[in-house]
Amino acid sequence: MTRALAQLTTPSTNASIDSLALDLQDLLQKLVIAHEQLLVFAAAREKALATFSMADLALGVKRENAVVAEVAKLERERSEVVGRLLESSAASGVTPKSAPVTIHAIAPLLSREREASVLAVAAQLRERIETLHAKNAALKVAAATLAAHSQGLLREACSLLNHSGAYCARGTVNAGPPVLTAIDVTT
Repeated sequence: MTRALAQLTTPSTNASIDSLALDLQDLLQKLVIAHEQLLVFAAAREKALATFSMADLALGVKRENAVVAEVAKLERERSEVVGRLLESSAASGVTPKSAPVTIHAIAPLLSREREASVLAVAAQLRERIETLHAKNAALKVAAATLAAHSQGLLREACSLLNHSGAYCARGTVNAGPPVLTAIDVTT
């Protein structure tokens, strides 16, 4: 695929491709903003873990889930726009050579101005996603470490309370044998 072939398209196809490129750029920008929000929520999750605030952690996860749902919606829209962009470019006889289709593969289908702006926003998005993945990986390790530490503390507390043998491994009191008593209530 060459830029010369891309320039041989009809004006209506060029307008359609340019319009779709604007839509793609807009969706990528919205994805950047959503991933920036996820980075803010990851920082809040880190603080909640550091302070062992389960209420803050639950609230943060709830907010994060809403943004993740928005990212999924934006990704579906992005996929649709890329599909329409590929259909428009195929109508002009120009198609990307690589599979799977990436932003870099479809960028040459766009005008030079659009290509540069779409690639710039895509680079911003990739940076946010990589940062978010690294942050989430670190938080996963921190949460696992905190959970293991908490379990160790609970085992220690159970062993201290179980010196009499009254507590079982689940932390509940074992019922002993029935005690027979007799009380004379007639006098």
